[in-house]
Amino acid sequence: MTFYEHRAEAREMAARWLAGYQEHVPLHAADLDVACALSMLRRLTMLGWATTHREDALPADLWAENQPGTVEVAARYLADPLWLVRP
Repeated sequence: MTFYEHRAEAREMAARWLAGYQEHVPLHAADLDVACALSMLRRLTMLGWATTHREDALPADLWAENQPGTVEVAARYLADPLWLVRP
């Protein structure tokens, strides 16, 4: 999901991600809190990584969306930390 969280398909991707985990173990509310927080931390970390690996980090379309997309995802997360997993 990294680099795609700002796109329309992000919630469906997250649902599939969590469904894969739930095939092996049940997930609880606290697990969802952690999953969403980890997704946000990964997005922020990868913003920094992509900046230092600019030429090979991302396809051009994702590169152009990376910084504004990260700001958008962070705003969503701050408004509702579980936005990514809400239907």
